[in-house]
Amino acid sequence: MSRHWLFACLTSGVLGCTPYAAIGFALIFDAETDPAVSVRTAPRWNAEPHLGTGLHDGLQVAVHPDVAGDLEVAPDDVPRLEQAIEDAFGMWENDALGFEIDHGSALALRGTGVGSEIDVFTVPGGDPVFAGTSFFGMAHVIWEFAPDRLLSSGRRESGYVITGADIFLNATRLLETQQEFGLPIEIVALALTRLLAHEVGHTLGLGHPNEQRNFDYDSDPFDIEVVDAADPFSSLIASSSFDTEAILSNAPCGPVLQPCGALFFQALRPDDRLGRDVLYAVPEAGVSLLGSVAFGTLAALGLAHRGRGRFPSGALRRGERPVGDERSSACLWGARRSM
Repeated sequence: MSRHWLFACLTSGVLGCTPYAAIGFALIFDAETDPAVSVRTAPRWNAEPHLGTGLHDGLQVAVHPDVAGDLEVAPDDVPRLEQAIEDAFGMWENDALGFEIDHGSALALRGTGVGSEIDVFTVPGGDPVFAGTSFFGMAHVIWEFAPDRLLSSGRRESGYVITGADIFLNATRLLETQQEFGLPIEIVALALTRLLAHEVGHTLGLGHPNEQRNFDYDSDPFDIEVVDAADPFSSLIASSSFDTEAILSNAPCGPVLQPCGALFFQALRPDDRLGRDVLYAVPEAGVSLLGSVAFGTLAALGLAHRGRGRFPSGALRRGERPVGDERSSACLWGARRSM
């Protein structure tokens, strides 16, 4: 069976922002020229059981038992850590998309074909998953083609179905940052929520809007976006706009290292919500979203991406494309640098 993989990641760097106003979301797998067709067929979780996975009973999340210990969280602060993890997943929920989180779960197994639907791990910086990088986090997502997917809106469309995902957090980088800046547990929890929320977005099928083609219903960043659950795809157009402060953005936005205001963004931005509500449309009614506008010099996490797509050889199934893809971008501003 031919399967497709995405490797998405988050890096370090805390940089100043400039005012920006835009809206547009990206996909982890953007395979078609026509925007509507690409989003229509893009990977997402199925609304009914598919190989034992799907939205029907909430996405099952297993958090590995070593997470608290690897992050050197004091026993009294473990509930705060668990709440930070739940907040990261909770950001993405709507009436069609929910999560069931099991902390300290023995079901968290490495490998996107095993374990729970989404598994969360902490690993040292020397782990192979972070080889040659300084990333804080990474998501591995697997999907395959299905000719009769059931979307959350109740429609059936052929396309790609996500069947598993692993999230890895770089414990070494997180501990170094905490110790270097002397961050209290309250700030660490906020930072962890922001980091994990980015990776969760990848596990849902969303990509980095600053690195890929974006999708929108019009070119006006101030317009109100209304997602028609009955047909959220046909009116989509390619957009060159994106919000540097979106949860899924990993765009640098200034040359000066400073405390990161984006750590305090504990809710999805309009870009993020639009992407979620197009991929996971709620059938009862459309969702109104207001174009995002950022004022002032709000700081954002400096993020960079290293991606890899693999299309193993084998019998092709309808809708698959036998194309290899390998992409990487250097972490030019990922670490502290002298001015």
